[in-house]
Amino acid sequence: MRLMCATNSQQPISTGNSGVTCRCKIDWAASGVDLCFLEQSIVTRNDFIHNVDLLSAYVYPSAMHNKKHPASAFRDPAWGPDIPRTTVTDPTLRATVDNVLALKKHIEKSMT
Repeated sequence: MRLMCATNSQQPISTGNSGVTCRCKIDWAASGVDLCFLEQSIVTRNDFIHNVDLLSAYVYPSAMHNKKHPASAFRDPAWGPDIPRTTVTDPTLRATVDNVLALKKHIEKSMT
């Protein structure tokens, strides 16, 4: 069973056929997770899924990604500051997984 919680309200969130609802608030800042980096991870994932040119071997950040995170952790440093090519390295992938797992623990702890 997977519970989904509202962040800024006490509205019940249904979990589908299980019939379970959750009323909780989550203090995201108290998670200890680098939320800015996590947001960059999510936006980078979106770029790889939705912002791919079939005729290119590279992925570039969306306009929103570029505007919000011009110095993204996922920007390929080999291409310099003028060409914002996106890349996922082993360290950034590991950091993303670590942040997601830490956030998962925090959410589970917040629900008890």
